[in-house]
Amino acid sequence: MKRLFCAVNLKLHKTLIMLKAGLAHPGQPVNTTSLENFFPGYFALIMATGIVSIGMFLWSYTRMAGIFLGLNVFFYLLLWIILILRIIKFPVVV
Repeated sequence: MKRLFCAVNLKLHKTLIMLKAGLAHPGQPVNTTSLENFFPGYFALIMATGIVSIGMFLWSYTRMAGIFLGLNVFFYLLLWIILILRIIKFPVVV
């Protein structure tokens, strides 16, 4: 019971910090897509294009492998830019 109380207390504390900062809090509906609520799971896109690129290369589809590798590098750089902008603009959320 004590663990549950501590977990609830910690969650409440984090929510209060986010409210003081004027940021979205857990359970609040997301009405817009912005840097503040950008989902970091988009890294899966990079993993997937990398896996497809390697698979295409191993099956001797070198042209398609090169295209997917180029997309992979582009998405990777784009996600780094988004992450850096999030850290600068919303340090409490990140």
